[in-house]
Amino acid sequence: MNKTKKIAIMTSGGDAPGMNAAVRGAVRTALNLGWETYGIKDAYLGLTTGDENIVPLDWVDVGFPFREGGTFLGSARYKDIQGDSSNAENLKTKALLNLKQHGITGLLVIGGDGSLTGAYELYNFLEQNRHTLPSLEKMPLSIIGIPGSIDNDIACTSMSIGVDTTLNTIVESIDKLRDTATSHKRISIVEVMGRRRGYLAVMSGLASGADRIFIGEEKINQKDLNDMLHVLHQSFLNGQRAGVIVRSEGASFSTSFLKETISELLEPRRDVRETVLGYLQRGGSPTAFERALATRMGVKAVTLLDRDLSEPQLVNFVDNEIKSVPLKLFVKKVREQEFQTELSPNAKKALQLAIQLEEPPVKKSSKLKIALITDGNNVSGMNMALRSVARLALNNGIEVRGIKGGFAGLHKINNNLLNLEWDMLEMKGVLRRAGTLLGVSSNHTGFSDDEYLAIKARLLDADIDGVILVGNLKTYYHANRLAELSNIPIVGIPADTNCNLPGTNWVIGMDSAMNDMVRGIDRAADAAHVKRSITLINLTGEYCRCLVSLSALSGGAEQVIIDELPHSHENLEHLKQQVNKTIENLKIMFDAGKRFASIVIYCKHPGRSDIAIDLIQTAIDTAGIKLDTTLSTLAASYGGIIPTAFDRILAKRMGERAMNQLLQNIKKDDTFFHIVGISGKGIVANPYNDHIDGFNLGCPPEFVKELTNCFDLMAIPSKKCVGLGGTIDWSETGDETSWQGLWRCNTCGTNQKFSFNPDKTEIIHCQKKNCGNYGYIRASRRL
Repeated sequence: MNKTKKIAIMTSGGDAPGMNAAVRGAVRTALNLGWETYGIKDAYLGLTTGDENIVPLDWVDVGFPFREGGTFLGSARYKDIQGDSSNAENLKTKALLNLKQHGITGLLVIGGDGSLTGAYELYNFLEQNRHTLPSLEKMPLSIIGIPGSIDNDIACTSMSIGVDTTLNTIVESIDKLRDTATSHKRISIVEVMGRRRGYLAVMSGLASGADRIFIGEEKINQKDLNDMLHVLHQSFLNGQRAGVIVRSEGASFSTSFLKETISELLEPRRDVRETVLGYLQRGGSPTAFERALATRMGVKAVTLLDRDLSEPQLVNFVDNEIKSVPLKLFVKKVREQEFQTELSPNAKKALQLAIQLEEPPVKKSSKLKIALITDGNNVSGMNMALRSVARLALNNGIEVRGIKGGFAGLHKINNNLLNLEWDMLEMKGVLRRAGTLLGVSSNHTGFSDDEYLAIKARLLDADIDGVILVGNLKTYYHANRLAELSNIPIVGIPADTNCNLPGTNWVIGMDSAMNDMVRGIDRAADAAHVKRSITLINLTGEYCRCLVSLSALSGGAEQVIIDELPHSHENLEHLKQQVNKTIENLKIMFDAGKRFASIVIYCKHPGRSDIAIDLIQTAIDTAGIKLDTTLSTLAASYGGIIPTAFDRILAKRMGERAMNQLLQNIKKDDTFFHIVGISGKGIVANPYNDHIDGFNLGCPPEFVKELTNCFDLMAIPSKKCVGLGGTIDWSETGDETSWQGLWRCNTCGTNQKFSFNPDKTEIIHCQKKNCGNYGYIRASRRL
């Protein structure tokens, strides 16, 4: 029988929201494999110091911190261990000796380029026997890195842990600054983090509608400053009330210099205020995307360690998939001059789009007129897509008409036409408008062919040359039929709370809905914890399996039940099986010491939720679970949510692609209905009929399988799991320095007495042979 594998986890360098979720993902996956897991306090500093800085982590330790910002393990920037100086090599030797002392054979490092490079150096130091200690020869050590950096400056991955939360923090801050700037007709200069990378400045500037963005990768000259002054001057002349400038800390001109320049040279003069967001950007509860990404990376890291790697690996995120690359490739890439000094192609496109969207309107006319329609579900981000299309059109001299009321508004198009002007599309004016300012249809079921032909005549009478639609799958069907019968170019932009639209793997509105849903799940889980109860979280609305699974995983729900089948006797039996399996899993958790739980329930068809809830309650009673059950219903907020940074950026990028495609189709007289979508890192547009034939509507099976695996690993301790702790009956001693009690192992039920100093942390191991379970005793937590 092989000895239990032991791994250690550290969070290093600058802290990033989501690090705790990555630790949770790794710890619970490892525990479910029967491994022992250790946490290293304060990164490499703690690793070289050893002793109480390397502590076991149990199942309970990682339960709640995953929802918190920062890192509960602590972090440090410890550069002394890097390089090949004698001091650095001594520190590396100490680090390896401390790992060997604890029997640790796997090391997981979560951090930025310095932390990950340090991990690779430590591995090479051991492999090349530069330590000269016989005790370290042939020491087994596998190393895995997880990218954690708010600046998104990690090579070989499109996203690192901390970026999404930080971006949302910046955007929310700019929104608030815009409120007061609008009231006083001020200009706000906002400095964001990014000494080496301008990613945060670019993406937050695009999401928040900044008038200009200054970053270190783009050299700033006098012309750039003159362009900024011109844009501000013309924008105010055209009705804009507030100005926003975003500057990364790595830009060549200081925030103070920009303030001085605008204050002295802009005519007429405006009050200019500067705000340095600073370390505010690093804090806060991680977003839903962040929690899910970090959890998935943590699971992947331990899965890789289970393979006994021949060389260190870096977990990465590419095209919505969690993969890995050799850590040596990362080290090579990060040292390349191009990587250190240039924006990525996607960031360059985003910067250019941000500039285009805030350009003042032009007087020239192309004699083209386009119409915009929003329909389907009224989801967050629709207005951002409208703003993107309309601003780009107006700045090319194209007239823009909005059609109010969705497809139903086409019945009386003359009464529902709205001229969209440049000043109507200021960020503050459209940001907090619920969903879409144009509205959607109410229970629209489509038109007859004669009605489509009548609509064609009305569009021609209004001199409409092309149409851009923002909507869901149902509206795609209507748009395709209208394009076929009217011979008018139409382009569709996907917006919904479902990923079942063809031609794209994500849609506008899903990220905002997911974050809103997770906030509700968090509150319900907190209530369950306080009341020591089971909370049933019933989701109502139109969602897909991906969205529900991601939300349940991100919210830390113990179980999820998703019922998408139509109502029938056979399908009811399937639902019963789901419920029974769920309660069986719940019983396992309660037997392991769990004292509360939350279950997410989503039934696609009306009426099934009540049946599911009754089945769950019956199964709980039958299983003999004595906890109270409470019901929490979360309704779809749809367009009532201020869109997240991701939804704003996606909407604006899709709007740009749709506008370009429509102009191309008008020029070529191409009247096939085209749809815009996100594919990998790029935004694409293709004919609708090329994607709908044989298209499998629903979540990708591989993605669902991965999410299900992650969910099970986070929620259900396996029979191999150690570190489940136990329950305690405390004894009255009258001595404040020595507490005593009886500890009952949650794994095997063995009782053993213990004494405990409340000023310290006690690790207690089960005395039963071959059990292996352990847990902490702390004054602040009773196992």
